[in-house]
Amino acid sequence: MPPEVVACIPAKALSHAKSRLGLADAERRLVAKRLLHTTARTALGSDWVRSVLVVTADLELADIATAAGARVVPETAPGGLNAAVDLVRQAARFASPHGWVLTLVADLPYLTSAELDVLVVEALTAKRPVMVPDAQGVGTTCLLHPSDRPGPALFGPGSAHRHREAGYIPAGLSLVGLREDLDAAEDVMRLPERTRDALLTAEKSPDAERCRSVGGLALS
Repeated sequence: MPPEVVACIPAKALSHAKSRLGLADAERRLVAKRLLHTTARTALGSDWVRSVLVVTADLELADIATAAGARVVPETAPGGLNAAVDLVRQAARFASPHGWVLTLVADLPYLTSAELDVLVVEALTAKRPVMVPDAQGVGTTCLLHPSDRPGPALFGPGSAHRHREAGYIPAGLSLVGLREDLDAAEDVMRLPERTRDALLTAEKSPDAERCRSVGGLALS
């Protein structure tokens, strides 16, 4: 029987989310909400992912996560990203003690379910905890490890090196959707026009709604 995977997504409160994108407050909040929704839906579309857990202290994001089909782990005492990841991974290990735990950042506009499938196969083949470095090779967008062998969560500036030092092996290096996060103003400018529209347009266009409904954003 193939192992099941529980995906974990930390979601920063809307009051602080995506503050480095150089967007107006309303746009920044909209981007954070839509990225969380699409990341959760895309994870659920993976053939390997059994369930998705979202850890957040934000009630609005909790509602969005629930609507996307995820289960919410309340962050009752926010202590930063790594503390949130530790909290949600503990819940994942309880839910699937013999499976694998996948931790994803919530700002991956190009992410596809097929890429997650490829990553899981890479990890199962390696039989070791794996990490996905961001496109610059400096940060980390994803961790994947057996439930009974959790490595430390060391997100933040320079985290790719720290995760490798902690025993994770790099994986998913050819998977663009897993490596391209939306972290700075220049990342927004590089988005294809339809993707930007799907993220930033307040009114629901048919294309944006269709893309969100299948757990992904328009990429061209």
